[in-house]
Amino acid sequence: PRDIILLSDRTASIPENFTGNFYQINTLNAGAESSATQETTYITNDATQVVTQMAQQFCEQTIQTCVAQPIDVAIMMDGSGSLGMENFIKNIEFIKEFSQSLSLSANGVHLAVIQFSTTGKEKVEVPFTYDVNSVVDGLNNAVYQDGYTHTGQGMVWTWNEVLNNYNRAPKKVIIVMTDGKAMDPVVVEEAG
Repeated sequence: PRDIILLSDRTASIPENFTGNFYQINTLNAGAESSATQETTYITNDATQVVTQMAQQFCEQTIQTCVAQPIDVAIMMDGSGSLGMENFIKNIEFIKEFSQSLSLSANGVHLAVIQFSTTGKEKVEVPFTYDVNSVVDGLNNAVYQDGYTHTGQGMVWTWNEVLNNYNRAPKKVIIVMTDGKAMDPVVVEEAG
């Protein structure tokens, strides 16, 4: 499965063949639009305030449970220029909270975090782990790339270079965190 978490007040183009869950976090700004359903749209100016609820919903909808099942989750974190440094830092804080809500464990969920932007700049910020402190340390050391939004290529790279090379769990999930429109929509369609 592949899931998308969009932190934006704009709508996004969802590939026709996309079968994962789509979550969107909107700010309290008037006129904010969402591509997600009402049940999977969260409205807040502080994404960390909805992270526990979103993680629980993710566990129930995507993988039925986050406890006592081997599941490998790769979060793709947007590092594009349109995101901006302030939102990059907000995303890092969100992922730290999200990782705590997933109940990472040796026999359960393992998490990796990959920053994507321009093709060829994909970087594993946090290799697969079940240690929350390793997630926090890896994210604290992440350097904002400020590149283009090559979401599709990031998805292909994450699947081929990260998930396919970590052969622990039969269930593998990609979560894409982005601020909006991919600059490589054909690749997104193919990867979706």
